[in-house]
Amino acid sequence: MGFGAIATRLESRINRGNQRIARGIAAWSLALAVPVALISLLDRWLSAHPAGSLVFSIGLLYLALGHRSLEQHAMAVANPLKAENLNGARDAVTRIVSRDCGSMNATDIAEGATESVLEIGADAVCGTLFWFLVLGIPGAI
Repeated sequence: MGFGAIATRLESRINRGNQRIARGIAAWSLALAVPVALISLLDRWLSAHPAGSLVFSIGLLYLALGHRSLEQHAMAVANPLKAENLNGARDAVTRIVSRDCGSMNATDIAEGATESVLEIGADAVCGTLFWFLVLGIPGAI
């Protein structure tokens, strides 16, 4: 189960009703603070074994970059476009762009999906690598 699925479950169970700020802090703590603390402890323990620490960090950094999710979103648009299913492509591109997609033609759909995947990918990769350089693997996570 990926982070997005965990965050969605937490939001649906915790972030409703009154006290939204307190509930938001609780959801954030469960979704982020707990895993980062555990990873920090494991990273510190592995620091006595440089090769193990390196493998651990590279593996988690690879997972943190989230490339598979971007590929899935891009292919969800590309496959209907290839099949000339504009309605399916519009539905898929609506999930990743912040504009009205109801009247988009095939070119607009392809451009919107490409722009969004590149923008989100650049943010995800640059942000993850930046925090990895600043705080190590706990920062990347």
